[in-house]
Amino acid sequence: MHILIRCSGIGTPDALQDYVLRRLEFSLKRFEHDVEQVTVHLAGAGDAEVSSDRTCHIVAELYGGTIFSVEERQMHFSSAVDLALKRITFNITNSLTVQRDAIDSALRAPE
Repeated sequence: MHILIRCSGIGTPDALQDYVLRRLEFSLKRFEHDVEQVTVHLAGAGDAEVSSDRTCHIVAELYGGTIFSVEERQMHFSSAVDLALKRITFNITNSLTVQRDAIDSALRAPE
């Protein structure tokens, strides 16, 4: 699984990138053989005192071409990252469950 983290309008704080990487690895570890690439884009206003809008946009590409995209806006980056990861994990889990159920039912179908 290839992970790419991009930041705009906030500089590149190492602590934030480390947090995102740690949360990604924890949340998506069970899908490492299903997910080809994950791109995280963090964006916010330049002045943290003025703006309360922090955005986390996650795009997960599965092997086979399925793409999931979620975006969360929160006051803090950690909240936006956590909620976006929760949604993307839910979407991937549902998709893989449907795919595996279809394969199981096709294998069990009488000929």
